[in-house]
Amino acid sequence: MKPSTIAKVLPKLMASKTSVFLWGKSGVGKSTVVKQVANELSLKLNDVRLSQLDSIDLRGFPCPDLKAGKMHWLPADFLPKETDPPGILFLDECNAALPAVASGAYQLILDRAIGSYKLPDHWAIVAAGNNVGDRGVTHSMPAPLNNRFIHLDFEIDADDWARQAQKDGIHRNIRSYIRFQPASLHDFDSAINPRNFPTPRSWYMVNTIYNDGYSPTETFEILKGVIGEGHAAKFVGYCRDIASMPDIDSILLNPDEAKLPGSQAVMHAVVTTLVDDKTTTSNFDRIMRYVARLPREIQVVFVRGATTKDEAIYQCPSYMDWGLANQDILI
Repeated sequence: MKPSTIAKVLPKLMASKTSVFLWGKSGVGKSTVVKQVANELSLKLNDVRLSQLDSIDLRGFPCPDLKAGKMHWLPADFLPKETDPPGILFLDECNAALPAVASGAYQLILDRAIGSYKLPDHWAIVAAGNNVGDRGVTHSMPAPLNNRFIHLDFEIDADDWARQAQKDGIHRNIRSYIRFQPASLHDFDSAINPRNFPTPRSWYMVNTIYNDGYSPTETFEILKGVIGEGHAAKFVGYCRDIASMPDIDSILLNPDEAKLPGSQAVMHAVVTTLVDDKTTTSNFDRIMRYVARLPREIQVVFVRGATTKDEAIYQCPSYMDWGLANQDILI
């Protein structure tokens, strides 16, 4: 399931008090989607890494009441109280938990309670874990625990990632590169088990490095340590190639005759720059005259980027004309 679809269905599933388990490769953005949903719904988020807990941590801490001759259990501070605002209890790295911790989670997940503690009605449970075959630290989840979840498989989708990255201000060169080379978004071979490899999460790290003013040689060497040498070389080469990008202002001045990019790589860079720096509702129709001269798949990249930036673009005459002519590819 695409991240955007998960973000759409998760609020409904949580409202029904159904526990959801998100499965996916390391670094694909499972926790990011949960945080996104929490932010959009103004929910508090308690992020609990089950892999870091001991069995007693989940139940609470024993506290003797010598006067009453009883033992009370003080709930852990990550378990929400009735007085807390609505929120999500996010049990991350769930299948990396020790078997004793997983067993302790049974009651909390199924009955929304553990021992004397009860999860407030205005809180939802969402869990996540890495796929078993991806060489992460995982344990086989018992069938009774599996049966307590709705399991959603987290897909890696370059279009979804690019839309979110645009909203998050990721550098245009990174976003246009991923549009141009979507296979570079996530590349992990469990048989080789590389030390560094690209993931949706690591490209956000690339953004920080790219914006920190390193020299080209320094940038390449550092990127090798984030996404691996092969992908670092491809990305640095891409950035070098797009230096020949046509003058963007000339496109606005003469969209019908302005120079067209000479390669697919530069086309991606041009339309991404147009979206970021130039496109508004007042000039969209004019820019679309230039974009219409480019291959259809590049037109799609531009239109999706422009409408993500400003939904008012949907009302522009040239968008409506383009949409009618390209109904088969609009999803």
